[in-house]
Amino acid sequence: MDGHQYSAHFEAPGGKPVLTAYPDPLTGGEPFTIGLGHVGPDVKQGTVWTEDQCLHAFYNDYNVACGAALHIIGADTWGRLGEPRQAVLSDMAFNIGQSRLSLFAKMLAAIRRADWQAAHDELLDSAYARQTKTRAQTNAKTLLTGEWP
Repeated sequence: MDGHQYSAHFEAPGGKPVLTAYPDPLTGGEPFTIGLGHVGPDVKQGTVWTEDQCLHAFYNDYNVACGAALHIIGADTWGRLGEPRQAVLSDMAFNIGQSRLSLFAKMLAAIRRADWQAAHDELLDSAYARQTKTRAQTNAKTLLTGEWP
């Protein structure tokens, strides 16, 4: 497994991108999502894409999220994390965005000092965890163990 596969697992139950835009589960409307978690001004109700368009957008979005995660945690810490823990931070940046990930100050501080129990607990003590139960639990466990699920 790699980071792309890790995030794609959450975004594509059943393994296939969603080719027709669907409403946000929390709002019942905007922002609309398509493919493997892609949102943006190019996605509106009724948008239909090919599988190739979905995959292209996913890889671009995921690479942006990886860069954001690296920037937030810092290059020194990033370099000490194994790929599963890097994937957690990238997945969170992908799912909730750079600005929201940066608000996890206690979790990020725990990661910087390699206190995996505290990082796990801080992630689970969040609105993110209440809204994305399975994803957050998987991310927290991966932070704790440093192993792929």
